[in-house]
Amino acid sequence: MSRWAVGLLALAVPALAACEAPADRAVVAVLAPGDTATLAAEPGRTAFAERIAQRCPDCLVRVHTEGATPEVLREVLADGADVVVVEALTADQGEALVATAGSVPLVAFDRYFDGADYFVSYDRSSTGAEVAEAVSRGIRRGSSALVVNGSTTDTDLDLVEDGLREGFAVGEVDVAAALEPATATAGETRDWVRRQLAEGRPRMIGAVVTVSDEQAVGALAALRSSAVRRADWPMVTGVGADLAAVRRIIDGGQTLSVHMPIGVTAVRAADLALALASETSPDLAGSIDYEGVPAFVHVPVVITRDNVTDVVVRDGTFTTEELCSGSVEATCARLGIR
Repeated sequence: MSRWAVGLLALAVPALAACEAPADRAVVAVLAPGDTATLAAEPGRTAFAERIAQRCPDCLVRVHTEGATPEVLREVLADGADVVVVEALTADQGEALVATAGSVPLVAFDRYFDGADYFVSYDRSSTGAEVAEAVSRGIRRGSSALVVNGSTTDTDLDLVEDGLREGFAVGEVDVAAALEPATATAGETRDWVRRQLAEGRPRMIGAVVTVSDEQAVGALAALRSSAVRRADWPMVTGVGADLAAVRRIIDGGQTLSVHMPIGVTAVRAADLALALASETSPDLAGSIDYEGVPAFVHVPVVITRDNVTDVVVRDGTFTTEELCSGSVEATCARLGIR
């Protein structure tokens, strides 16, 4: 149960209604595991900050990217944080922060952890199922898939993997081999995929399915260093749909990724943080109960070349100028992406 629900919240910050002329400035902090985390990188960072500024002009937003650890949280609290949005790498990391936070409320973003007051994320089971369905439709007839799962320490990705397995069973996709990685890095993925291609028949591999865009980078690196002709490359999937991944999809290297509506989730996290800072009740329409905590779990969308602008441009995640700069400019022009 959340600490808000059991009445442990005790903050001396102004109510939102008084934000125009506060006696004190509320500090909304983001605790992220690195510069590439959703709320630390664009467009999530800007969407979050702009929402706070819109609803509470005198509130301060401080983004900390040193890692989701108790040591960093202590520094964040000493810096005056009144509420903290935590984007932890694992649920265990988040739980380790609860005791350190004391009466300061926490919003869990992306990964749920016990003790959070609210939770904002996306449906991981749906993610796996959507990827599996896309692979079953696009994989070459008679070929098999290589699957790179998430790190063995990241239990939240178990739902993605369950969705993949169930979807592959329904779509009758044969899995030739699967990796249970220790680190889930691009390098570990690259080395494993390279070995699979060297030991087997590359043309019989119709898809390399990964659960992150970082792993997809590793899969593509393995293909580039192998003897497989570009025309014979398998499908390569990822999850996350950051700007680099979307550009790889436009360029034709990566086949698809899964887009989490970053703008929507960032705004939702900002609204919940402000409600906690002002000790007011947020609008919970559309929320669900997740482990006893009000949660907003958004449905992800698979993006390919065919729908990239309909998804990430239309919802404001990226502009066509951002997507089509640099090495993919000519490809965008050829595809009519403007």
